[in-house]
Amino acid sequence: MSDQPATAQTIDGALQDGSLPPMNRIRLRAQLGMVEDITASNIRLATALLLQRVQDYYTVVQYTGPAYVYGRVDSEFPSALYAKPKHSYMNDTWFQQEMSPTHPTCTVERLFSEAGWLCLDTACRLAVAELAREVPEARAVLDQGRYAIKGMCQQRELTELNWKDSRRRLGTPGIRKMLKRFSSKLRFVRIGKGKGILPIILPHERITTSHIYRDITDWSYEDQPVAHAC
Repeated sequence: MSDQPATAQTIDGALQDGSLPPMNRIRLRAQLGMVEDITASNIRLATALLLQRVQDYYTVVQYTGPAYVYGRVDSEFPSALYAKPKHSYMNDTWFQQEMSPTHPTCTVERLFSEAGWLCLDTACRLAVAELAREVPEARAVLDQGRYAIKGMCQQRELTELNWKDSRRRLGTPGIRKMLKRFSSKLRFVRIGKGKGILPIILPHERITTSHIYRDITDWSYEDQPVAHAC
C-alpha cells in the first residue's frame, strides 16, 4: 500500500491549535445582538460578518467547487470533502471522499470536525451556525446574509470573473481573492429587502436599475455607522 497522505486541517482542529482565531464575539454582539428584524441594513451587517468569518475559514481549510447533480451542469449543490484521505484498493491510490452536507446525518458538528474542503455555500452555512450560537436571535438575519453572498456571486462587477464557469476550478487562492473583493466592495453595493425570500443585490454599476424592483420597500445604500465595543 502506498503511503497515506497527511490529514488536512479542519475548522475544529484549527480552533484547537490556534491557527484559526475565534470569532469576534464583542463585534458580533455589538452589531447583531438583540437583532430580530430582517431589514436591509441588518442584512448588510450580517453579510459583512459572514464574509469575514468565511475568509477566516479559508485560511485553514481548502475550497472545493459545488457538487454535480445529474442533468444539471449549472448545479450549486452544497459540497464538502473529508479531511482524512481514503484509500482505493483497486488502484492503490488515496483520495478525498465526498461528504453530503445536505444529508441529515452530515451535521454541522461533523462538518466542523471532519471536513477539510468546503464549497462556498457550505462554508457560509457553517459560519451562520457558528455566529448564531452567540446571537441566536439573529439567526434569520444571518441566513439572509448567506443569501446575499450567493447573490453577490452572480454579479460579475463584484466577482470580476464568470462565477458559473469558474466556481469548480477556482481553487483556494482564487476564492480568497474573490471574498476579499466582496468585503471591499460591500459598502458600495445596494441591498434590497422586499416581500420575497431572497435579498436583491445591486452592484454600484447597476444602481440606476433599482426602480424596476417595485416590490422592494427597504433599501440599504451603504454601510451606516454601527456600535463598536471597546
